[in-house]
Amino acid sequence: MTNAQSFVVFYFCKNVLNDSHRTVLEQILQRGIQLYKDGEFDAALYEFGEFMKSKEETAGVYFMTADIFYRKGNFKGAIEFFDKSLVLDPFNSETYLLRANCYHEIQE
Repeated sequence: MTNAQSFVVFYFCKNVLNDSHRTVLEQILQRGIQLYKDGEFDAALYEFGEFMKSKEETAGVYFMTADIFYRKGNFKGAIEFFDKSLVLDPFNSETYLLRANCYHEIQE
């Protein structure tokens, strides 16, 4: 993920946060994005999981979670999170492409 893409994901995610939880969730989100960029996928998944416990929904977090599953070869898990991302951002062509690749990998 490029710095520009990271900024867009963070900006999109940040804008949906509730003010009372903003600081803590922003820290979790920032750690998760940095770990994702650094290739520390297991640690990033943990941070994204903590973020998702807040019940905040963002296409960016779902997309990065799906991408980690995709990179690890967990295509069914990736499809689940790509689908969640598409509900919130149905115009992201990269999400459709990666989801299609998952279906191809599992032959469905």
